Amino acid sequence: MFDKLIDTLLSVLHWFKFWAVCGAEHEGVVTRFGHPVRDLRPGFNFIWPCVEAAAKADVRVWADVLPAQSLRTSDGVVMVVRLMVSHQVVDARTFLYKVFDANNNIQDVAAGALGSTVLASTAAEVYDGTVLKKVRRKVVASAKAWGLEIHNVQFVDAVDAPAYRVFGVEKNDPA
Repeated sequence: MFDKLIDTLLSVLHWFKFWAVCGAEHEGVVTRFGHPVRDLRPGFNFIWPCVEAAAKADVRVWADVLPAQSLRTSDGVVMVVRLMVSHQVVDARTFLYKVFDANNNIQDVAAGALGSTVLASTAAEVYDGTVLKKVRRKVVASAKAWGLEIHNVQFVDAVDAPAYRVFGVEKNDPA
């Protein structure tokens, strides 16, 4: 019986919380009735209970390795490439309120930019770094609009690979 009472009190207690703690690895924003009103400072911050809330974003550097992509270059070479993108939140307000799931979006933009750039380039351009510069330029432009800074874009793997595509191929039987 007392356990239900304690659970109820604990579940209601967060409505009357008058503080927010912002660690060194976070940046945040205080909202009043859903509208951003001020930035969280590192450490202990007072907020009005039932009126204000705090949202935080992790500002440490993240490194995402994208899944391998099997791509064909413009000169017909089939390659398997994997890309690593490291990024960091530099504008918590934009990151939290202007875009949904910016981390996943960066991975999608990087994978799309890699695919389209490799398809339009030769294998030599992939190996000499020309493709990587083009991909980085596209990813940096997208990330800036989402409150992120790109630290590094690099290949994890870039190797020639045979293609085994059997769908849509007709076998000519001489017999």
